[in-house]
Amino acid sequence: MNNTKYSNVVDRPIADKEADSLGMDNYAQALATFIQSAQTPMTIALQGEWGSGKTSLMNNLRGLLCRNKDGKSDDREFLPVGINTWHYSLMKTPQEAVIDILCSIIRQIADCNDAANLAERIKAIGNLMRRFATFGAKVALEKVGVNEDIMDELKGDSAKDSTINALKKEIQFLVNDVIKQHEEIKTPVKGFIVFVDDLDRIDPALAVELLELLKNLFDIEGCVFVLAIDYDVVIKGLKPKFGEFTEANSHEFRSFFDKIIQLPFTMPVATYAVDGLMKSSLTSIGFFDENEYDDDISRQIADIIGNSIGSNPRSLKRLINTLSLISILTAEKEGVDCVSDHDAKLQKFAIVCIQIAYPDIYARLISFPDFTHWDNATATHLKLPALTEEEGDELTKLEEFDEDWEVVLYRMCKSDPYLSKRCFGISRLLSCIRSLVGKASIEDVMSDLLSLSNVTSVQSSENTSPIKEYKFNRDLNNYVYKDIEYSKKTDLVRQVVTDYIKAHPQVTYDELCETFRVQTNMALRFMKYEDYHARMKEKGKVDFFGKYSEKDAIVAGDGIRFLISSNWPLMSNGKEAEFALFLQRCKSVGIEIKQVSKQK
Repeated sequence: MNNTKYSNVVDRPIADKEADSLGMDNYAQALATFIQSAQTPMTIALQGEWGSGKTSLMNNLRGLLCRNKDGKSDDREFLPVGINTWHYSLMKTPQEAVIDILCSIIRQIADCNDAANLAERIKAIGNLMRRFATFGAKVALEKVGVNEDIMDELKGDSAKDSTINALKKEIQFLVNDVIKQHEEIKTPVKGFIVFVDDLDRIDPALAVELLELLKNLFDIEGCVFVLAIDYDVVIKGLKPKFGEFTEANSHEFRSFFDKIIQLPFTMPVATYAVDGLMKSSLTSIGFFDENEYDDDISRQIADIIGNSIGSNPRSLKRLINTLSLISILTAEKEGVDCVSDHDAKLQKFAIVCIQIAYPDIYARLISFPDFTHWDNATATHLKLPALTEEEGDELTKLEEFDEDWEVVLYRMCKSDPYLSKRCFGISRLLSCIRSLVGKASIEDVMSDLLSLSNVTSVQSSENTSPIKEYKFNRDLNNYVYKDIEYSKKTDLVRQVVTDYIKAHPQVTYDELCETFRVQTNMALRFMKYEDYHARMKEKGKVDFFGKYSEKDAIVAGDGIRFLISSNWPLMSNGKEAEFALFLQRCKSVGIEIKQVSKQK
């Protein structure tokens, strides 16, 4: 028994004899029973997005229905043929890929045939395939200079039909020979199951062409085709034939699909047993200890997944691997093992789920980590579409969108069909993070989470700058307030705020933050002394604050002591920053500050 702990989970389909951790066994068994008693020819389409488990289901069916080369499964009634279309399409023209795929299927069938006249059949099929190949490459043949007589022969549909019919008959002979041979040795078989994988990974037009050829050539007795393909791929591949998919022409697309496919099977990702997979995976990488993974954590994990990546096995594996790396980075950075705080772990879990499921929202969080302070100014900065009057009325009725930040989120999502359908889930995810953060600073926690997870984000390099890494434009000005010239903006801000409190002795800390609000989270500009002291005690430093003592604190009218940030940039990345906004705030309440150049 191998007790080795690994840092990752491998993204590969299960083999035919591997344990199924997602609960697909019942579906595989039902499909197998259907195929065993089905008349042939039969074509089954396994439909689902990338990573939904189509290959694993194919492997499971193969294990249930097909004989092995080891001779230990003679009770199974089918012989397997396997094709990965993506492999055949690499570094080949579409015409070459199609021919190679067809040849491979025929070759695998022929390998099971021991007929005395096999050599003659193979030769006949080879001649027909060479003839057939020319039909898919007329343009190429013309370019390289093919005999004109041959080209004339190929121009008529009758020649093509004749070749296809002849080839189809030869393939049928091959299949019949195999079935007859097994009857003679009393190991009967019903024929072949041809597993065609990764049709959704090749060019859609090529996938459609291949579907048509398989239908024309292998629509024969003794053949069952199991295809891994998504209906959306068929739609894309048929655009040259039917145009853009619309409600008016949807019947034409569906008719083509139904002509090829006798049984569509959609991967039941919503029913996958994700709980068991997540527990085993998260504990195997050490993210959670088995003893701490209780029902409450299981429920929260399920809620987060349900509102983000869902049950797609490939996405779940990426999630696990990302969390594993982040945990290792945390340990390397802080010199400790995985964080013991359950809430902190769930925060990481949620932010990675957002990164994987909603990369556009993740990118917004990179720019504006404190989502609880998203407001109309944020929406304006992001150039988000305004709400219609009807949308505004509807949102006021919804409990999920009764806060300003939730309205901004709605505006982020409304123009994107994918996000608009999932806006409620995203809102619940962010609300979950806020709840997990508790009394801590949302901006601080989110900035830390985003800094860690950003190394695994999939985006252009220009959008992967670490959090809090800004390029500030140097301010070469002094400022005059009450006839005193200040070269240090921190001293100026401190004096202005002190004088404002003297003029308004009842003003509270919260009122001060609102009066001079220059960013969503003013705790990073006006920090309560007890928060500053706690952070200094824990980490020995506080970003953008100097070494302050209790006597440096300013006291608001409600008795709350606070400190002033030591960082007040005028411009940041070509845009007005905190000090520019501070000047505007001062002007709005009648405080006069003049700018003077210190350049000589």
